[in-house]
Amino acid sequence: GGVKDKTSEDVSLVLEFEGNVPGLRELLDQKLGFHGASEGDAEKVLAVCQAVVERAGLVGGAAIAGVLQHIGITRGSSPVSVGIDGSVFKHLSHFRDALNRGITAVMGDGVPVS
Repeated sequence: GGVKDKTSEDVSLVLEFEGNVPGLRELLDQKLGFHGASEGDAEKVLAVCQAVVERAGLVGGAAIAGVLQHIGITRGSSPVSVGIDGSVFKHLSHFRDALNRGITAVMGDGVPVS
């Protein structure tokens, strides 16, 4: 087997095994079809998943911040709620955290976004 089409679910599964390399190796073998993965392989898969989620969250946060700036939201503005739908946001807390960091990187602290 190869990489499945349900990538966000697979990434979510991999990230659940942070700090548990033996468990991650078992997941890679039994559920994701990567048979015979070494500990080093498992650590690399985890690092790639973490990097992909981090980058996607930061870029998404920067895009949201750009829209907020465009509509005039700044520090001291009334609070703003941003609605986000999708399995990546729903299932990956790492993504949500990176998204917030991306917004903060562009807008600064104290911007009222929830």
